[in-house]
Amino acid sequence: MIDLPTPHLKGTEQRGPLYAAVWRWHFYAGLFVAPFFLIAALSGIVMALKTPIEALAYGDRLYVTAQEAILNPSDQMASVLHAYPHSEILTYIPPKTSTNSAQFMVATHSGHHQADHGSDHSGGDATTIYVNQYTGAVLGSLDPSKTLYSYARKLHGSLFMGSLGDYLIEIAAGFGIVLIVTGLFLWTPRGGQSLTSALTPKLKQKNRAGWRGLHAPVGFWVSFVMLFFLFSGLSWTPFWGGKLVQAWSSFPAARLAAPVSDLSHDALNLDDQRNVPWALEQTPLPVAHVHGQHKKGGLDLDEIVALAHAKGFTGFRVHFPKAETGAWTIAAATISADISDPRRDRTIHVNASTGEIIADIGFADYSLMGKAMAAGVPLHQGDLGAWNISLNVVFCLAVITMIISGVAMWLLRRPKKSFRLAPPPTGQPSWRSATLVMLAVSAFFPLTAAAIALVICADYLFFSQLPKLARAKT
Repeated sequence: MIDLPTPHLKGTEQRGPLYAAVWRWHFYAGLFVAPFFLIAALSGIVMALKTPIEALAYGDRLYVTAQEAILNPSDQMASVLHAYPHSEILTYIPPKTSTNSAQFMVATHSGHHQADHGSDHSGGDATTIYVNQYTGAVLGSLDPSKTLYSYARKLHGSLFMGSLGDYLIEIAAGFGIVLIVTGLFLWTPRGGQSLTSALTPKLKQKNRAGWRGLHAPVGFWVSFVMLFFLFSGLSWTPFWGGKLVQAWSSFPAARLAAPVSDLSHDALNLDDQRNVPWALEQTPLPVAHVHGQHKKGGLDLDEIVALAHAKGFTGFRVHFPKAETGAWTIAAATISADISDPRRDRTIHVNASTGEIIADIGFADYSLMGKAMAAGVPLHQGDLGAWNISLNVVFCLAVITMIISGVAMWLLRRPKKSFRLAPPPTGQPSWRSATLVMLAVSAFFPLTAAAIALVICADYLFFSQLPKLARAKT
């Protein structure tokens, strides 16, 4: 393979052809992931600041003044049905603290939702109704799919492009793994450089050396945290996550001591809200021997909430019976931010007619990957307190710094008055060796491997043939 002539590469040539080959792959991976990582970092900052943002924007609905007597959940629900008579209650979320409001997720029928309670709902299939737990007053409503957090999350996960965006994000995440592996190789101290020097950002150097003095040390410190975010994020992707990892890591339906429905636990997720653990999303819902939501003599909401407390639940949510299952669902999960301790992840299904517990699934029942997801989600979402929010924001800012410094180095290295990519040159043997390493890294990510194959073809057919074409014209 013939390399492009590129200036300012004496240091690279002295470090050997393998270094140049790895650098070439680092360049390609960075070029692809830079816009995706920038979007992820910016939207990640918004998501990390969810609590203060929502407190500022929706505080009149989220918070109440603490009083002595709390209304029964059924009385709170009566207030909702009075204000929204054409609504179907889907989920009840008890107040987390004495100053929080109760929440009811409801399905509303077009034209019947109320607009006189501060509603931000605009005709969607589900909305959240906020109720004062002491007085029963309806404080207002909110369409969870139209909040700033929801928009940031959709941008973060699918770029507002649906399935295509999901696949692009998955490819970018796989390239991110390649970027980290190659970056750590390039960062490794050489030529007598001390470890302390390699770990310390250098801000006083000028031009490209100054940007590299910032890019390399920050990249080292960011890389390990980024690996965590990439792998936890990849677990939600449609191909690697949904069809490979999650499919093999879900709680098996065969372990349920009850018949199962055609619906999976994912049916309990509403709009952009995840209500059930990752390890259960693909597991079918168990079926009770009863149909319908309002079976005469069956358990009501008060009894289900009392049962949850008796079983040791603290933060949790209650999903009303579906006609296909005939069962109440009590769920406490880190993914829904009801709890932050993954060991307390638990989902119970209760026969709506008899009160019999037909399934009880906890953290100990999850697969290894399911446990890892339950433990990692709170950190990824910034649910562990102010220190976690601060850590996530600092990480996102560090990623943005990496992108800016990387782009600056590329622009300074490119030949002047040239619009070509100018990837770093390398010799054919090392290029092939580095390619094998990159394919091995991406072996667990099929979409990324396919993208790498396209890069190899483009590199050979386009970039490496330019010198030949230039000589042929002369």
